[in-house]
This record gives sequence, structure tokens and C-alpha cells, in this order.
Amino acid sequence: MDRFVCSIFLLAVALWNGSALAGACAEASYNLTKQEEVDALGATGCDVITGDLSVDKSADVYNLEPLVALIRVEGAIKISGNTSLLNLDGLLNISRAGSVEISENTIMTNVDGLIGLLEVGALKISTNAVLRDLGGLSELASVTGDLTIESNPSIVNLDGLRGLIRVGGTLTIEDNNALQDLDGLSRLTQIGTALTIKDNPALTTIRGLSGLNAISEVVASASALEGGSISPASQQVLPGLAAQFTVTADDGYSFSAMTGTCPAGSFEGSTYTTGPLTEDCTVVANFTSIASFTVTASALTGGSISPLFRTVEEGGFATFTVTPDADYSFSAIGGTCPSGTLTGSSYATGVITEDCTVIATFSSNSGSDYCAGAPAGVICDPNADGRLNPGGNMDSWVGLTWGFENTPIPNGKTVAYPFTANAGAVGGEGIMTFTNNMPDLTSSHYYWKGWFSETPGGAVLNNNAPYCRRFSPNPNPQEMRWTQSADPNRFACNLGQAERVMYFNMEVACYEELPSNVPEDEKNCTVGAPFPGIGGFDEYYIKVYPR
Repeated sequence: MDRFVCSIFLLAVALWNGSALAGACAEASYNLTKQEEVDALGATGCDVITGDLSVDKSADVYNLEPLVALIRVEGAIKISGNTSLLNLDGLLNISRAGSVEISENTIMTNVDGLIGLLEVGALKISTNAVLRDLGGLSELASVTGDLTIESNPSIVNLDGLRGLIRVGGTLTIEDNNALQDLDGLSRLTQIGTALTIKDNPALTTIRGLSGLNAISEVVASASALEGGSISPASQQVLPGLAAQFTVTADDGYSFSAMTGTCPAGSFEGSTYTTGPLTEDCTVVANFTSIASFTVTASALTGGSISPLFRTVEEGGFATFTVTPDADYSFSAIGGTCPSGTLTGSSYATGVITEDCTVIATFSSNSGSDYCAGAPAGVICDPNADGRLNPGGNMDSWVGLTWGFENTPIPNGKTVAYPFTANAGAVGGEGIMTFTNNMPDLTSSHYYWKGWFSETPGGAVLNNNAPYCRRFSPNPNPQEMRWTQSADPNRFACNLGQAERVMYFNMEVACYEELPSNVPEDEKNCTVGAPFPGIGGFDEYYIKVYPR
């Protein structure tokens, strides 16, 4: 009996002595990277760490059971990046911590070692590849800061959080590929700052959040500067969500920027969506005045243009309808506006950057002024089958593919077609292709000629430029070209910059057998040379294709 009493006394003394040894650990914070360091801390028997406890990026630590005496960590607990640690069993007596982070532990399958945790400032469970559940957190009732559960591909549910009632900060549940429901949060009633749930592909319901009755909303207040409006004036949204506003610019203004304190967002049409909101903020719509210019239109004798003016925003275009009078043809567009394009009867200017004018010019179709004084032997055609009309601008030929057939070149005659050279915008280049329309004529029997002149059938403007005059057998095809440019040095055929009536001349000449050894450039026919009938024909027909 005395021996038994003595034994009880000795045990009590031992327990009292052990309790007397417990208390704050010697160091404020501990970063344990080796198992022997874990063992050494555990051997001290201390139960409170006033700073942080970290087991970080270790391949050596595999067992935290020596830390079983710990009951509180006033700073942060961080168990992260460990490749040999299976569980947290040595932490089961810790009831409170400033924050807890369990992340990037490659073989950790559970957090049962946190079973004693009742309250924590912030909790983050992240990027644990084989962590299956959160069962060790079943006693946790409050997270005063943020709770984050993200990038844990094996977690199926949050049942381990069934005791959680309050999150004081932001609750984030993100990128958990296998997570199917949130039923483990059924007792959660309050979130203080924001709720974010996204990128959980297996999650089909959020019914587990039905107990929420208090999420503090945030307010986005909107205003607009001069030149437009924004509505509504404010929006209240749950933390973590975005606010939407409609932005409208007044006439003569365009939206320029969104400023304010709300997180930057994006536009879809006139709807502006902020970034996710976490606090009250402002959006301010800014607008800028759009410069506008007046384009004034007028027409010279021979036609009309409408409307007579247009107001155009900077960088825009002005369009007009051009209509020739009877017996007149459209000639060119002049004025100070940037040159544009004519499609049918519709003319569109170039880009407008200042006030400018558009002037439509027209040419008479009578032809009396164009062919007066044509010498004998020259047929001056003022109408040219409706294609090379007098005053017609060669620019309009560029890109055309039409042609007119059976235009006669009579025996011993030159045919002259008047046109207006260099009218309208410079910069165009044209090509006229001639194709024989009489297959029985062969290259050994005739030569055709084509050239530009200032009078009907007159002298070649530039005899040295091959594309300004042509002489060739059997034109299948042959080309004559002209160029207009703002640089007078680039004008072909001596057409020059001045706008004036010019003539395009065609003739078939030199019906004779020429020896094969005569160089091509010496087979020059003289304008007006004798032209006998060819094989009984009195006319030579040619196809003309301006393009």
C-alpha cells in the first residue's frame, strides 16, 4: 500500500515538472528544413511559438510528430514545397494560429493533423497534388481573414469544413478540377469581403452556400465628363463581382477613356464592365470632341453635283452624285479635297482632314471644237464609238477590260481620237492594247502605227519613247502606255502637267514586202505614207482595249 501511494506521488511530481517545462519556445520563429531540426524543437517541449513556423521546400522532413506539444503559433504556419511529408499529424494540438498555408506538398494525402484548429487569421490550401479531403479542419469555426482553396486536383468535396461559420475576408474556391459540390460549407453564414468561385470544371451546384445571409456589398459610383453620359449612376455588387454601365457619347464627341478607382475593365459595344470589385470605387467616362469639316461641292458648265455640301468628321469621306447634262460627258473632279474614286455616278472623296472643295467638270459631246482644222487624210472622230469621248480623262481607262471591235482604219487614212490629257488626279497609268481583227493579214504584208500628238494626225510627241508611239507587224497584241505623276519628270510621252486636249492616232501603213534582215527599229513608216488596198479590202479593223 505504501509503495502504491509513493508511485502515485512520483507520477504527479513528474507531470508537474513536465508542465513547468512547457511555455514559449526559445526562438520567435522557426524555419525547419531537416528532420533533425524538427526533432530538436520537439525535444524542448515548448508549446507556443510567438513568431512563425515554417517547414519549407524540404526533401528531408517526413514526420512532424515531435511537435505534438505545440498548442499555438501566433504568427504564420507555412508547410510548403515538401516532397517527403505525408501528413501533419504532429500539429494536432494547435488550436489557434495567425495564418496557415499548406501548399505544394507532393505526397500529402490529408490534413488530419489540423484537427485541433479552432480559429485562424487566414487559411490557404493550395496546389497539393494528391490531397483528397479537408477532414482535419472539421473543428474550424472561424477564419478572420481570407480562406483560399485552389489548384488541388484531387479534392472532391469540402466536407471537412462543415464547422465553418464565418469568413471575415475573401473566400476563394478556384481551379479544383475534381471538386463536385460545396455542401461542406452549409453552416457558413457570413463572408466579409468577397466571394470568388471559378474554374472548377466538375462543380455543378453551389447549393452549399444557401446558408449565407451576410455578404457586405460594394458600390461602384459612375460619372461622365463633358461630351457624353453613363448609366446607372451607381451599382451595388457582391465582392468579387463586376459592375456594368452603359456609356453614350453626345453628337460630335467620341468616348476616349475610362478613369476612376475601380479595377480596369473592358467594353462590348457601349457596355463597360469593370474588373472584379473588392471595395467601393468610382468609374469616370471621358469623351473627346470630334473635329468636323465642311466639304463644298460645285459643278461647271455641262452638269450638276449633289448635295452642295456635306459635314464630315475628321478621317471620314464625303460622297456626291455627279450628273452630266444632255450632250455632255463627265470629265474630271477638281477642287482642294483629297482625290477619290468615281463609281458610276457616285463620287467619294479621299480622307477628309480639313475644309475643302469638290468641283465637277464636264465636256461637250459635240466634237466641233476638237476636230476643227483636221488635215486631209485624217479622220478625226470626236465620239470614238462612245469610248474615247472628247474630253474623256485617260485616268478612267485604268483597269477597264472592255473593248470596241471593227473600228475602221480606212485605206490611206489616219484616225484621230481626242481626249483630255492629265485631267483630274495624277498618279495613274494606262495601257492601250491593239489586237488585229483580220486574221488573213500577216506580218509580212503591213505595218500599223499608233502615236500621241497635239493636233489631229500631227507629229509624234516623243519619237524616242517606245510606248509613246508604236509601229509593228500583226499587233497581237501591242501596247501604248501613258503615265501621269505629280513629278513632271515622270510624265511619259511629253504629255506634261497642263490639262489640254490631246489626240491618239492610229494608221495602217507601208504595205510592202520587207527583207527579213531589216532590223525592226528601221522599219519606220512615215506618217501618211501610201497605203494600197490589202487583199481587196479597203479598211483595216482593229480591237482597242484601254486598261
